[in-house]
Amino acid sequence: MCLIRKIVFLLFFCGVSNVFSISTIIIDSNELTSLKENIYIYSGLDSLTIYDVGLLNDSSFIESNLEVPNLGVSNHHHWVKFKIKNNTDNANLLLRLALPTLDFCELYYKSENGKYFSQSLGDDVLFNERKYRIPEFVFDLNLPTGEERLFFLKIKSNEQILVPLSVGSFTEILYESNSKNIIYGIYSGIVLVMFFYNLFLFFATRDKSYLYYILYIFTVGIVQLTFSGHTFEYLWPSNLWLSKHGLLIFGAFSGITIMLFAYEFLQIHKYNKFIKYIVFLVIGLYSIALLAALFDLFGLSYRLIDLSGLILSVSLLFIAIYISVKGYRPATFFLIAWVVFLVGLFAFVFRSFGVLPYNNFTNYTMPIGSAIEVVLLSLALADRINILKKEKVDAQKRELEVLQENQSLIENRNIELEKMVGERTLDLKSSNNELQNTLTKLQKAQVRLVESEKMVSLGQLTAGVAHEINNPINFVLSNVNPLRRDLDDLLEIIAAYDDVKNQPELGFSKVEALKKSLDYDYLKEEIAQILSGIENGAERTSEIVKSLRMFSRLDESDYKKATIEDCIESTLTVLHTKIKDSLPTIRKEFKFTDEIDCYPGKLNQVFMNIISNALDAIEGKANGELYFEVVDENDRVKITIKDNGSGMTEKVKEHIFDPFFTTKDVGKGTGLGMSIVYSIIQDHHGEILVDSAVGLGTTFTIYLPIVGHTN
Repeated sequence: MCLIRKIVFLLFFCGVSNVFSISTIIIDSNELTSLKENIYIYSGLDSLTIYDVGLLNDSSFIESNLEVPNLGVSNHHHWVKFKIKNNTDNANLLLRLALPTLDFCELYYKSENGKYFSQSLGDDVLFNERKYRIPEFVFDLNLPTGEERLFFLKIKSNEQILVPLSVGSFTEILYESNSKNIIYGIYSGIVLVMFFYNLFLFFATRDKSYLYYILYIFTVGIVQLTFSGHTFEYLWPSNLWLSKHGLLIFGAFSGITIMLFAYEFLQIHKYNKFIKYIVFLVIGLYSIALLAALFDLFGLSYRLIDLSGLILSVSLLFIAIYISVKGYRPATFFLIAWVVFLVGLFAFVFRSFGVLPYNNFTNYTMPIGSAIEVVLLSLALADRINILKKEKVDAQKRELEVLQENQSLIENRNIELEKMVGERTLDLKSSNNELQNTLTKLQKAQVRLVESEKMVSLGQLTAGVAHEINNPINFVLSNVNPLRRDLDDLLEIIAAYDDVKNQPELGFSKVEALKKSLDYDYLKEEIAQILSGIENGAERTSEIVKSLRMFSRLDESDYKKATIEDCIESTLTVLHTKIKDSLPTIRKEFKFTDEIDCYPGKLNQVFMNIISNALDAIEGKANGELYFEVVDENDRVKITIKDNGSGMTEKVKEHIFDPFFTTKDVGKGTGLGMSIVYSIIQDHHGEILVDSAVGLGTTFTIYLPIVGHTN
């Protein structure tokens, strides 16, 4: 992980001095030889080519006096210049640059004809395309025995740039690489063991601390293996995008996950609210660094990760000390693990800046410190489980003591309660008797209210039927006297014929004169008209009586077969007078005419209440309209009754089926009509819906099962 690598960057300026001649590095052994001296550095314009650099004076270069040249942090190109003479018997010497995280590295040397040969390595070259399949950068020197040559190494990277160069045979370089592989193999084994161990504990405990910790183990392991170049070698050898972005992405995630782990494991929110904001700050900085990396802003991402790492390292150290002093034992384990990790980290950083020597020990302080930290934090989590178990046992013990005390209190309280229950029982019996009497009165009042609503319906029916029957009956009665008079005249003519029969000598002249005086032809026509009118009145009366007989089944309690069409038609007949007063247009579409199981009389009451309210709504409207539709919908019959009257507000629509709710004036409605309608539809196991808007009319939609069943 890239952390606080700029702390001692000024050491770089103290470790260089101007020179005016290039000294030669003598290689006289096949063993791996570190290039610690006679390394010259130039950092100038990025636009310079190898030919431009080759023409520069030696005084333009600065000699590095550090054991390992340190080029600092810069997104510019750097040129490293050195001269090597091969005094060995091996013409195949190799140059090794042991910093696998460089973005770009290219080696140049001039041939005899003045042209430069180059070899390129870095994140832009797939690992599988390398000539030498090892994590470090390895170049062919192509330097014959006994000859010397000037080399230029062009380097560019957005992170801290070290130039640990060494020369040797392929066998020696491979041996050194295998030794490094063993170290990182051991590190990977420790990380994997701790990962799966804590993953198992997470599934066993479902503790979020384990989840954050296994994510931290995974990401910090990837970061360490990326530093060593093993991720590019084994995990994504053919993925250039991850080779460029992997270190930044997993570095940011490792910082986020360790902060989340510390926040949960140390229970920071319980100790200090200010510390919580530090955690959020660090997570925020790492998140921005992650986004910058995804958008290829590598310089910004590296600097944010460095800043976040510095804040994280210092803040977690002081947070662990603060919480440990508060007496929270897991914080002590965390503090020890974090100190070990920081020791390894700072040893690695100081080695990078030349404060500590560049050797195998300082090279591996980071993975060693990380491995010890992973193990110690796992032990800290295990200890935390023991603490939680002990706290749980103590809590259970306290609960048991409390339960025992409560048991004693309960026993004493039960004695008091039994006495109080006896007293309250007598009071409750008295109250129960009063409630029973009140309930009986309410039930009687409910029966009277329902009967009252029935009487209102019956009153409407009686008024309409009386008016309808009066019209044909009055017509019959008004025709009785004219019919009697005409019959008397006819009988008089018949009597004249009887006289002619008894006294033939009189002749028919008297009869003819009588027929003429009585206008016999008109008499016959008038009698026929009177009889026709009486017949029409009788038929109308018979029709009204039939509809009345059909409608008046309000108290039938058994299911019967009936058609919705007959129920609606009989209701319209009964309400004929009210309809005639409103003069609406009536449209009917009876697409389903089969019989259904129902309470016919109760359905008549439903239709009468709905139609009567609709007639009230369209009263006085010039183009009033009533629409009826009956259709079959699956196993139900759908009945639609629609008017274009005044409509209802949302408030009225919400309470339309409530008992005693009415919008009519006092004395004109009981408020039970639509409540009874709703109850009747429920008795049929049906459904009633209402849709209405002020000024747009009202639509009632009723669904009834075709094959019914009783409650």
